[in-house]
Amino acid sequence: MITQDTTTSKLSTSKELGAITEEQAAPIKDMAYPSEEPIFLPGDDSNRKIIFKALLRTAWDEYLASGACAIQYYHPGKQAWLDLTGSIKIVQGKLYREYILISGGQVSSGAANLFLKAIEIGAFPMVRLINAASAESQWTEVLAFGGLLAPSTEQPGDMVLDFGDLWLLDPPHINQHMEGDQPRYEYAIAALPRP
Repeated sequence: MITQDTTTSKLSTSKELGAITEEQAAPIKDMAYPSEEPIFLPGDDSNRKIIFKALLRTAWDEYLASGACAIQYYHPGKQAWLDLTGSIKIVQGKLYREYILISGGQVSSGAANLFLKAIEIGAFPMVRLINAASAESQWTEVLAFGGLLAPSTEQPGDMVLDFGDLWLLDPPHINQHMEGDQPRYEYAIAALPRP
């Protein structure tokens, strides 16, 4: 006859376990997110910003010598993509732009207010990186959607949104669909991420 000891269900190691203290029983925290404190505190009079980054290469794997990009965000109330940053100059493949959300304790703009409200509930507005020259054309050349959002390691309270490494396609792949009997050019995928 087989009997089972049901008095203990703990895992054990080769060492004999002593009593577990309250500190040892605390949940393990993910080191990528060491604090669960809110990034933006109400009444905080310091500056807060989002830093946008990307690295752009040509289809031939060379850093993009020059060019201009822009960052847009999706406004759910207007159901449209709106400009967030204006034109950003690309220098030796690098895109870097700081967007101020709070300056001297005051929200900097309506777009910043939208971002802050989304962050307050644990969300983030949809953003995309586009070719600035295509913003006024029949279609928008989209370089990237989203990006990786993380707290800044250099300045607590700031965030970094990194679109990552992007390789430009030549020519852009046009996403089109039919409206009635007319094709509508919505946007072109103009770059692809690579591992």
